[in-house]
Amino acid sequence: MELPVSRASSERPTKRNPRRAAAGAGKPAAAPKRGPERGQRAGTGAPGADADPPRRRESGARFTGWRSWLPGLIAGLIGGALVLIVLAIASDGGSSDGGSTSSVGSASRETPTASTPTAPASTAPTPAAKRPSRPSRHEVRLERRQLADRVSIGVPSGWSAGISGGAVTIVAGNGNAEVQVYYEPGVKPDAQLADASKTFLLQRHPSGRVASVGPTDAGGVKGRRVEVKYDTGTESAVVLVADGYSYLILERLGNPSSPEMRRTTAAVAMSFRPV
Repeated sequence: MELPVSRASSERPTKRNPRRAAAGAGKPAAAPKRGPERGQRAGTGAPGADADPPRRRESGARFTGWRSWLPGLIAGLIGGALVLIVLAIASDGGSSDGGSTSSVGSASRETPTASTPTAPASTAPTPAAKRPSRPSRHEVRLERRQLADRVSIGVPSGWSAGISGGAVTIVAGNGNAEVQVYYEPGVKPDAQLADASKTFLLQRHPSGRVASVGPTDAGGVKGRRVEVKYDTGTESAVVLVADGYSYLILERLGNPSSPEMRRTTAAVAMSFRPV
């Protein structure tokens, strides 16, 4: 295929030098040199002048199409981001409102409990933690002794204790108070023992009179008590039955007697225990 440029150059008349023409007459004519075709791809044979314009137009069309949908894409992304932001803000606001509501509700529920006064804890010591109480000045201290075979009784400090006239006898140091215990085997009714004790007391104190007669308790055993008053004092008798034995407990106080002496004498009589 010949180029149009080559045909144009061969048809154009030129002036030749006769000498050069004669000299070159005997030489074969050289083929015209062809420069490299502009824009021609290897192996295709298509001229570059015809190939360049379509490629440029195609490229321009591609760039123009990309630019046409790029703003829409950006706008879509921005819109989606805004929607996500709005949803996130709405969800955070709802959770915070719910949390505040629940906290307010819990606070309203807890307010009465917090404001309700509670009773102070008791600080009273337990019985095991209580300190042992000190003996009062009116408490009588006794030393328990077993006298004879059937009698256990307490003896105060300064008092004498022994057996006298067939009876266990505890006497105060000044002799103004005395406690005696008689016992014998056998069981008798309480009323009979009470009548016998009243007769015994009136025989000991002819000027005396019976002040009282009634039930009592001595050594954890129920009995009866008879009290006789006379000019120089008082004497009482307690009768009871325990373990097949009859007991007579005499308690005497002379006049005058102090309250401490009366308390001590009563404590000795009440400390009696049958053995």
